Amino acid sequence: GSVSCWFRVITPVVTGDNTIWSFSADDANTFLFLRVDTTTGASDEGRLVAWLRDGGTNEWAYATANDSIDLDGTWYHVVVTIDTTLATEYDRIKIWVNSERQTLSETQKGFPGLNYEGHINTGDGTWGHFVGDMDGTGNGEFDGHMSDFYFIDGYALGPENFAEYKSGVWIPKAYAGPPPLLTDSSSSNHELQT
Repeated sequence: GSVSCWFRVITPVVTGDNTIWSFSADDANTFLFLRVDTTTGASDEGRLVAWLRDGGTNEWAYATANDSIDLDGTWYHVVVTIDTTLATEYDRIKIWVNSERQTLSETQKGFPGLNYEGHINTGDGTWGHFVGDMDGTGNGEFDGHMSDFYFIDGYALGPENFAEYKSGVWIPKAYAGPPPLLTDSSSSNHELQT
């Protein structure tokens, strides 16, 4: 799947986890989130972090972009993809900032295992998507602005699907494909509005 958004951290920066997007269960041991670490003095300060933890299978991944984010209100475009079907473990999580693929340093237990199947959009009612918040309770709230947020399930899409260069500047563009699936795959089978 893919997550894409434009964001900026506002100043003065509130120290801590500034969560851009998360998908978490109610057990606090199972989650996937993308955050900007603004903890003063932390080893990840000013860096994007993608963190996966599955308490049920003990699967861990913690990838940190090596390039720092300026915490001065500058706008950034971030794209994160997760594709566990890729043979090269380093390619299973990718982060791009302003079209540049980031070199990731992995800590904890590395990258997701080959063919790991997480819980995203499986119909398990204990899970929730949160934009700008870690778990829906106010933990890790994002202190800034976001725009053009996309979550695309089932496709690992690069940044060229969401933005483009124009006169040498990386700018948003209208998302053009693959088309979203207008069906409800949950057990609730809700009617979707088009």
